[in-house]
Amino acid sequence: MRALLVLLAGCSFIGVHGPGALPDPLPPAEQIHCTTDDLLPSVDALGGAAALAAAVGGVIIEHTSASGEPRDFTKYYMTPLIVVGIVYFVAASHGTDKVETCQAAKDRSPIPVQE
Repeated sequence: MRALLVLLAGCSFIGVHGPGALPDPLPPAEQIHCTTDDLLPSVDALGGAAALAAAVGGVIIEHTSASGEPRDFTKYYMTPLIVVGIVYFVAASHGTDKVETCQAAKDRSPIPVQE
Protein backbone atom coordinates (compact mmCIF):
# COMPACT_ATOMS: atom_id res chain seq x y z
CA MET A 1 0.00 0.00 0.00
CA ARG A 2 2.81 2.42 0.86
CA ALA A 3 4.44 1.74 -2.53
CA LEU A 4 1.24 2.89 -4.22
CA LEU A 5 1.19 6.04 -2.11
CA VAL A 6 4.83 6.73 -2.99
CA LEU A 7 4.06 6.39 -6.70
CA LEU A 8 1.09 8.74 -6.50
CA ALA A 9 2.40 11.36 -4.09
CA GLY A 10 5.99 10.58 -3.37
CA CYS A 11 7.34 14.01 -2.56
CA SER A 12 6.70 13.98 1.17
CA PHE A 13 6.92 10.21 1.62
CA ILE A 14 10.37 10.06 0.00
CA GLY A 15 11.93 13.50 0.39
CA VAL A 16 11.00 14.50 3.95
CA HIS A 17 12.90 12.94 6.84
CA GLY A 18 12.03 13.32 10.51
CA PRO A 19 14.59 13.42 13.31
CA GLY A 20 13.91 9.81 14.32
CA ALA A 21 14.49 8.64 17.87
CA LEU A 22 16.60 11.18 19.74
CA PRO A 23 18.58 10.55 22.92
CA ASP A 24 17.88 12.38 26.13
CA PRO A 25 19.41 14.98 26.50
CA LEU A 26 19.10 16.17 22.93
CA PRO A 27 22.29 16.63 20.92
CA PRO A 28 23.18 20.05 19.47
CA ALA A 29 20.98 21.18 16.57
CA GLU A 30 23.72 20.70 13.95
CA GLN A 31 23.90 17.00 14.87
CA ILE A 32 20.18 16.45 14.26
CA HIS A 33 19.78 15.52 10.59
CA CYS A 34 16.24 15.97 9.31
CA THR A 35 14.18 18.09 6.92
CA THR A 36 13.36 21.63 8.06
CA ASP A 37 12.06 22.92 4.71
CA ASP A 38 8.34 22.54 3.99
CA LEU A 39 8.62 22.82 0.19
CA LEU A 40 7.76 19.18 -0.55
CA PRO A 41 4.67 19.09 1.70
CA SER A 42 3.56 22.30 0.00
CA VAL A 43 3.95 20.66 -3.42
CA ASP A 44 1.84 17.73 -2.23
CA ALA A 45 -0.84 20.10 -0.91
CA LEU A 46 -0.93 21.91 -4.26
CA GLY A 47 -1.22 18.56 -6.07
CA GLY A 48 -4.14 17.60 -3.83
CA ALA A 49 -5.86 20.91 -4.42
CA ALA A 50 -5.36 20.57 -8.19
CA ALA A 51 -6.81 17.05 -8.24
CA LEU A 52 -9.87 18.09 -6.23
CA ALA A 53 -10.33 21.21 -8.37
CA ALA A 54 -10.18 19.08 -11.52
CA ALA A 55 -12.79 16.71 -10.09
CA VAL A 56 -15.17 19.50 -9.13
CA GLY A 57 -14.54 21.44 -12.34
CA GLY A 58 -15.16 18.39 -14.51
CA VAL A 59 -18.45 17.64 -12.78
CA ILE A 60 -19.59 21.25 -13.10
CA ILE A 61 -18.66 21.37 -16.79
CA GLU A 62 -20.36 18.03 -17.46
CA HIS A 63 -23.60 19.08 -15.79
CA THR A 64 -23.78 22.61 -17.19
CA SER A 65 -22.69 22.10 -20.80
CA ALA A 66 -25.40 22.03 -23.43
CA SER A 67 -23.92 18.96 -25.12
CA GLY A 68 -23.13 17.05 -21.91
CA GLU A 69 -19.42 16.97 -22.72
CA PRO A 70 -17.26 15.59 -21.23
CA ARG A 71 -19.45 12.50 -21.24
CA ASP A 72 -19.34 10.19 -18.20
CA PHE A 73 -16.81 12.37 -16.33
CA THR A 74 -18.63 11.79 -13.06
CA LYS A 75 -18.81 8.06 -13.73
CA TYR A 76 -15.15 7.45 -14.65
CA TYR A 77 -12.96 10.33 -13.50
CA MET A 78 -14.46 12.06 -10.47
CA THR A 79 -13.80 9.33 -7.88
CA PRO A 80 -10.19 8.62 -8.96
CA LEU A 81 -9.39 12.34 -8.88
CA ILE A 82 -10.86 12.65 -5.39
CA VAL A 83 -8.85 9.65 -4.21
CA VAL A 84 -5.65 11.11 -5.68
CA GLY A 85 -6.42 14.44 -4.00
CA ILE A 86 -6.88 12.73 -0.64
CA VAL A 87 -3.62 10.80 -1.05
CA TYR A 88 -1.78 14.03 -1.83
CA PHE A 89 -3.28 15.71 1.25
CA VAL A 90 -2.29 12.72 3.43
CA ALA A 91 1.28 12.98 2.06
CA ALA A 92 1.31 16.73 2.76
CA SER A 93 0.11 16.14 6.31
CA HIS A 94 2.68 13.39 6.85
CA GLY A 95 5.49 15.61 5.55
CA THR A 96 4.38 18.64 7.53
CA ASP A 97 4.29 16.58 10.71
CA LYS A 98 7.88 15.41 10.14
CA VAL A 99 9.08 18.96 9.37
CA GLU A 100 7.42 20.34 12.51
CA THR A 101 8.90 17.52 14.62
CA CYS A 102 12.33 18.28 13.19
CA GLN A 103 12.02 22.01 13.86
CA ALA A 104 10.84 21.37 17.42
CA ALA A 105 13.75 18.99 18.07
CA LYS A 106 16.25 21.53 16.76
CA ASP A 107 14.65 24.34 18.79
CA ARG A 108 14.87 22.29 22.03
CA SER A 109 18.45 21.16 21.47
CA PRO A 110 21.17 22.84 23.53
CA ILE A 111 23.16 25.70 22.06
CA PRO A 112 26.78 24.65 21.54
CA VAL A 113 29.32 26.44 23.71
CA GLN A 114 31.76 28.61 21.78
CA GLU A 115 35.31 28.44 23.14
